[in-house]
Amino acid sequence: KNQPQPQPQQQQQLDGWMTCGQQPQQLVACAWQWGDGSLGEQRWEDWTACGWNEPEAAGSGGKRARRKRRCGQKSMGEAAAVGARQTSGGASEDSTDADSTASSPSSAASAPPPAFLGDETLAALALADSPELCGEVLARLVPEDPEKDAVLAWVLRDACELALAPSSCRVVQRLLEVVGGPGRDELARALGPRTVELYESPHGNHVLTKLVEVMPSSSLRPVVEEIEQKGFLTVAKHQFGCRVLERLIEHSTEKEMSRLNDSFVASAEQLCRHPYGNFVVQHLLEHGCSRRGAQIVQRLLPTISQLAMH
Repeated sequence: KNQPQPQPQQQQQLDGWMTCGQQPQQLVACAWQWGDGSLGEQRWEDWTACGWNEPEAAGSGGKRARRKRRCGQKSMGEAAAVGARQTSGGASEDSTDADSTASSPSSAASAPPPAFLGDETLAALALADSPELCGEVLARLVPEDPEKDAVLAWVLRDACELALAPSSCRVVQRLLEVVGGPGRDELARALGPRTVELYESPHGNHVLTKLVEVMPSSSLRPVVEEIEQKGFLTVAKHQFGCRVLERLIEHSTEKEMSRLNDSFVASAEQLCRHPYGNFVVQHLLEHGCSRRGAQIVQRLLPTISQLAMH
């Protein structure tokens, strides 16, 4: 009803339509619902940013879209099928929302911001660019405040990106401190696979060390495995990676760190000569079991005089 008709010059631009910065595999179509309940559809490139802008097209009869909608990058065949269902069954806006959510898995994981922020549309990634907003959220992240769970649900999908930013990394660290039980476990599971990216970051490494400090050592195996895959020497010689290894040595058991500790002992002399790696050996001597200390001493004795002057 009252569908806008594409103009010839617009039809010529169909093949170059970019959605969300990516070239779709097929021509795409967007559908929306007007304020009077009628349906609209548009198949050309002037509805930008995946449909977040209301279309301004001739033939709309002056009606405006009731809400801005995401197109979901539906192919024309899919859009036609959706249109047929809407025409025959009068599909509600809720069903359209369900289709959109199904086509965008990341949106299904999102949660609204906590009520104290007073903005239902605020995205969690806004924390990355706003020290003031981070300060407001941090003030509410105390153990006795029930809003802490709402904050966790809001930031969980973007936790890794927030952990890499200067101000928002403090929000993620505080969440690890004040949120317990399944919520903290879920946050740890979101961060663990990004261990390498986090330890290499001047901000993310603080989040990773906080995770090591507050989580049970038995749950840190994913972090250890990521480090083993990256290479123990690479991590030990990294400006921030050595800090993560220090916390792991402090807070993990010999059984959990056995393979890494074997590697540290075998490369003890090389690590002792490195400006960052030496801290890993020092921590293993201080916090490791007596057997590890004896192994390191035996490894260093042949070159002890040279190391003493290094």
